Amino acid sequence: MQSTPAETGGSHSAGRKATRSTSIWKTITEDEFDGKKLPKLPKRGLPPMHPGELLREEISPALGRPKPEIAKLLGVSRQTLYDILDERQPVTPVMAPRLGKLCGNGPDLWLNLQKRYDLKRAEQELGDRLKEIPTLQVA
Repeated sequence: MQSTPAETGGSHSAGRKATRSTSIWKTITEDEFDGKKLPKLPKRGLPPMHPGELLREEISPALGRPKPEIAKLLGVSRQTLYDILDERQPVTPVMAPRLGKLCGNGPDLWLNLQKRYDLKRAEQELGDRLKEIPTLQVA
C-alpha cells in the first residue's frame, strides 16, 4: 500500500496544490498553506540573513498567530521574541531548539542561519584587513 503526499508530508508535483504539512518549513516551500499563497523559498542556498528576518517575513505570517502567542508557545518573553524579529539579538543555541520544535524543522537551520549571518558580517567588518593576513603553508 502506497502513502499519498498528504499522509507522508511529502512534496507535490508541479501544477498541483500543496498539501497541508505539519512542518512550517516544509509548508513555506510549498505553494499554499490553509488556502493562502506563500512565497517560494529555495530549500538550499539561502542567502546570509539574520534568522529573525526569516521568522518575521516568512514563518510568522504563515503561522497566522499573534507574536505574543508565539512567544508564549516558545516559552520566552515577548521582548526576547521581538528582539530576534527586529534582528537586535541572535538566535542562540538555547533558542534554536525552541524554534526548531515550534516550526518542526529542528535547531540546525536556525543555528546555521545565525552562523552564516555572523560570518558574513565579520567578513564585511574586517574588509581589506582580512586580505592582509597571510595563509601559512605546512612545513
